[in-house]
Amino acid sequence: MSLALVAIDAGKSGAIAIKHPEATVIIPMPGTDMEICEFIASLHLKHRDIEVWLEEPSKGGWSVQSKASVATYYFGVGLLYGACVAQGFTIHRVDPKRWQKAIGYHAAGKEKMTYAQRKSWLYARARELMPTMDITKDNADAALILYAAERGLLN
Repeated sequence: MSLALVAIDAGKSGAIAIKHPEATVIIPMPGTDMEICEFIASLHLKHRDIEVWLEEPSKGGWSVQSKASVATYYFGVGLLYGACVAQGFTIHRVDPKRWQKAIGYHAAGKEKMTYAQRKSWLYARARELMPTMDITKDNADAALILYAAERGLLN
């Protein structure tokens, strides 16, 4: 049993990044509500203290096709939040702009990038900051949130 930092990008194609004394791992977001809850509960069995950094929904700028996909995302964030609360984890809700600024995204006018350009930049930044991790475009956000949280950049 040990201390663990957990960073969650709650999107359907998001990921969960976990740092504990033995390793840092990144897993894809589990596929069903039950799998998500079971995974969150399993963390409690392995680690004494758990501190979660959960990306909260953005306050605008959605580049999605429908209101239904926004609603699905909000539901997913709520599910993750509730599962973490039920386990008694310490939870920090972090705005996307806050963690992105912490890792250098807003420097030099990058805020004018398209969604695809931003995802590519964040992917490249994650690979730069964590060269030994298996970074993909789907898990880069969770990895970067963990990176910022671990270094105290979000306090």
